Amino acid sequence: MRSHDVRTDAGGEKKIASIPYIPMPYRQETFGSWIWRCSRAYCTSRSAFMRFILATAGAELIDAPTDWDTDPPLAFLTALTSVAPLQLSELTNLVVLKGPATLAPAYRDAYCPQCFREDEVRGTIHMRRAWLDAWTIECPRHECILGRFSGFECKDSAGRITNFPTRFGREPTDEGQVRDNPVVCEVPLPQIRLADTARSENGRGVKRWFDSVMLDSVVGRDLMVMAGSDYPCLLYRGLFGCDQSWKQVWHDTDNQALQWPNIHHPLGTIGMRIPAAYLAALIWNCLYQRPESAAYADRVVQSVREFLTLRWLREPERRFAHRWPREERDRWLGVFGKLSA
Repeated sequence: MRSHDVRTDAGGEKKIASIPYIPMPYRQETFGSWIWRCSRAYCTSRSAFMRFILATAGAELIDAPTDWDTDPPLAFLTALTSVAPLQLSELTNLVVLKGPATLAPAYRDAYCPQCFREDEVRGTIHMRRAWLDAWTIECPRHECILGRFSGFECKDSAGRITNFPTRFGREPTDEGQVRDNPVVCEVPLPQIRLADTARSENGRGVKRWFDSVMLDSVVGRDLMVMAGSDYPCLLYRGLFGCDQSWKQVWHDTDNQALQWPNIHHPLGTIGMRIPAAYLAALIWNCLYQRPESAAYADRVVQSVREFLTLRWLREPERRFAHRWPREERDRWLGVFGKLSA
């Protein structure tokens, strides 16, 4: 889409100067993703693109760090309305309202593999708003597990628009080079150690390990949050033979377990949240008798009883009695036995 910028000559008369291209935002796209596509078209960073737009509109330049998805400067949004055929309300609609479960910029690396394939065919990749939420590990549209957006490779910028003002587009920035060839990688899941027992055909004991209903429930969310504590480390090692990798995010600076209920949301990269959800899903599937393999279920139940009943979820009357429905508490007691020692 061809757009324009507005300049004022010495006599105060406004003149129109051409900006070769401003892409239109997609539905459910984040503001940061759209600005990334705008700046990428000119082989520059988002910060440099913002400075150019602000200077074009005669606004004061902004150099402060910016969360492009949740808190872009209002002055920048206002300046954009003078160079693009978009209303301020349309731009603010792209901004994600920040909440307790909103991932920090460093953790926003999730991407649906099916959406990615569709985007590649279309020729434009863009981030969706739903993927900024810590509890979203499945694509709402395709109902598949999200992957990790990575694998950038620097590529020749031939064919890109290169007449972006050097004054704003060529200075060093903290965003590095404009990069191409992104890929979406599947997050690997650990394998349950079933010793000499037979595995199912897919090697994991269940046809589909994740049930979206789990994270729609209080019980499922509590299980995933508790997966980041010290005590399930024993369960994780017992099932998979290795240590869990997400303690650095869900624990304090001394790597000690935070006291309930200080951990409210699984704030971390998709590579950390999916294995945590997997551990929670092992217990969830046993509670609801969904495992395909009896050996799989027996192994999980045995491990939970061995490693978790004495220390994890201690004194459930105080911790979960007011949160879990009676049916869920009875279900847990029926499968795993008494929670507290």
